[in-house]
Order: sequence, then structure tokens, then C-alpha cells
Amino acid sequence: MRILHIDTGTVMRGGQELLMMSARGLRARGHMQTIACPPGSPLAAMASVEGFVVLPIERPYLRAARAVRRLVRSQPHDLVASHDARAQTVAYLATLGLPIVRVANRLVVFEPRNPFTHRLKYKYTCDVVVALSQAVKDTLVRSGIPAEHIEVITGGIDFPEQLADPGARERMRAQWGLSPNDFAIGHVAAFTAEKGQLDALDSLLALLPKHPNIRMLLVGDGPLREDPRTQERVRAASGAAQLPGYLKPAAEFYAGLDLFLVNSTAEALGLSALHAMAHAVPVIATTVGGLPEVVGGTGWLIPPGDPRALAEAIEEAIEESASGVMRERGKRAREHARRFSAEVTAQRTETLYHENIRARKLPGSQA
Repeated sequence: MRILHIDTGTVMRGGQELLMMSARGLRARGHMQTIACPPGSPLAAMASVEGFVVLPIERPYLRAARAVRRLVRSQPHDLVASHDARAQTVAYLATLGLPIVRVANRLVVFEPRNPFTHRLKYKYTCDVVVALSQAVKDTLVRSGIPAEHIEVITGGIDFPEQLADPGARERMRAQWGLSPNDFAIGHVAAFTAEKGQLDALDSLLALLPKHPNIRMLLVGDGPLREDPRTQERVRAASGAAQLPGYLKPAAEFYAGLDLFLVNSTAEALGLSALHAMAHAVPVIATTVGGLPEVVGGTGWLIPPGDPRALAEAIEEAIEESASGVMRERGKRAREHARRFSAEVTAQRTETLYHENIRARKLPGSQA
């Protein structure tokens, strides 16, 4: 197959990571790919470093569509996969009238602001919609998109077959200024309202008088990181909370953690939870979107937007860590996360692409 991916994001978030994971898996199966994305974006830089062909596209729809159309007319492609809502509009405008399969990836669980427009877009401008989780599919169906037009392919991660070496925990804690007795809680997400950093900090402040050794590492960047409400809570925590900004956590980071939080009020799947679980770190997650599916029975599930429930779950985890129960939770979490490997996702994606190309019976298809 010759595949074109389109993404209009200018920052590196879960959607861009999923695109790269998919592209790597499809490349390993021998498929030729081009990634169309804004010039200077983190995705463009990563894709170039990894040897993918990158097509720079500007954000205005028509300009981006013209660039994509020039490419697919000069180098016929079998399939175009859009990875965000703007990209789907670009894909449709760019390929209108051309013999190509259009796949729209839907990665968010938010209810659409305009269901009528949403229904038209995802029902008529693409051949199939790929939903990141069953929760995403349910949202699409409620907005009026036929269930048979939607395929659920759960996002995956590059599962680490080996955990970090025994000295990794000590090195991580030295790097982050943590003592051996600190209870370290990790959180990796963009600093936006739905990701729950304010609730996490509120739970930390409630617990510190009784558990002064709690330390919270809130990794990520975004508008709420510098928000006065966030900074006020960080100051009140007196060094118990760190906000290092954006970084891509490595195995050593997870080795130093005791617990991981995904306390979002909206979450299509929960890739950050999967990464932590794959490194044997138990997770507290909210009962939204695909998180219950991801966590299974390995961690704690709490209501969204409830700092008190979050604090109670953290306190239970602290008690379990003293008895050794947390280690068993970590082992179960790692085995559960194995079901969401990138290999499984790539196999299902390839099969779906082949099926849709055959269904269209495209002339000259390389499938």
C-alpha cells in the first residue's frame, strides 16, 4: 500500500504519538508512507529523523488541501488517513474525485458541538471512521453516525519486554530530588482543563499533613501550567509538587514511581496509563471514556472531578505499598497492558486498510 497520513497539530500529544506508532508498524510491514503535517511541528521533526517522507502543509484548509492534492495526483496513493478533525476536512477537499480510500481517525470522546455537521462530516466524507476506543464509537453513534461505518481499533504502545535495571529507581530519584522513603506519584498529560491537574494538586494538599513524604510529578505543558490557580497550589505544596514541563518519560522515570494518576474528566483511551502499567506501575484512573477498559481490575477507578475520592485512593495505595500488595498490582497491570501492544494495533490497521481498498476496487492498487 501507499499511504498518506495527515495531521494538522502543532504540538506533540497523544494523537501525534499514535500516528507515529501506526506509521512505524505499517513500515515494518513494507508499506510506503508520507506524513503531511505543519512545517516546524514536533511531528515533522520526529518523522524526518525516523526517515519518513514529510509533506509540509500550512494550517489554512485550502492551502493545505492544494499541497496534498498536488502530491496524490503526481504520486497516486491507495489511502489517506486523517488524524484529527481539521485533517479530515483537508483530506476530503484534497482527494475529491480521486480514486483513493479516506480513513478518518477519531481520537476524542467529546460530544460534538454541532451534531448535524459532525454527522455529515464523518458519514459522507470518508469511507470508514476508526474510533480509538469503544467509548469514542459510542459517542459517534449517539451523534448519528451509523455503527457499521465505524471500526474500533484500540491504540497501542511499544510494549517494553524488559523493565529498567535494578539501579534505575535510585538514579531516577536522585535526578528528581526524591528520597528513598518518598511516595512518588506520576502524571503525564497536557495542562488543559480536562486532564485534572488542579484536582491532583488539591488531593496532594489534603494528604500532606498526614503523609508529608508524598511527592507529585506533573509532567506536561499547556495553558494551565502557568495558570495562577496551578501556581498557587504548587507554592502551597512547598516542594512536594514538581512541574517540569513537556518531556517524553523513559523507562527510568517509571522505575522511580510508586503510583500513576490519570484523573481526567474526559479521556478517549488513556495512553499514559498504558505506558505506566507496561512498566509495572499501578494506576488510579477516572471512570471516563476508555480508561476502565485500559485499567481493568488492576488499579483504582474513581469518579471524575472528585479530589476527595482521589485522595482516598492515594491513601489506600500508600497503605498497600507498605504491605507489598502494590508490587502484585504492578505485575497485574503490566500483563494487562500487554493486550494493548503496538503490534496488535498495526495488524488490525493493516487489515482494515486492505479491506477498504479491496472494497473500492481501486485501479492500480498496490494492496
